[in-house]
Amino acid sequence: MPSPTVRPHHRGPLRLDLSSRHERGPALLHAIFAVIRQWIARSGERQALRDLAERDDPHLLRDVGLTREQALRDGAKWFWQR
Repeated sequence: MPSPTVRPHHRGPLRLDLSSRHERGPALLHAIFAVIRQWIARSGERQALRDLAERDDPHLLRDVGLTREQALRDGAKWFWQR
């Protein structure tokens, strides 16, 4: 039987293809941990954006292609927001 497919980086709802009841538990845990890992990474990225905006160095912000306002706006989002 095919393994369940999890696409945590896909935009939109998380989709699980569960081909049998036996695989449901491990696939669900895998999906949950994938989402948590994504949230942790997103939280760290947003903290880095806030730090970058607070330094108010236009050269660094230009290197990442953002204005100070954009960095502050994106850095203020909650970890679960895209």
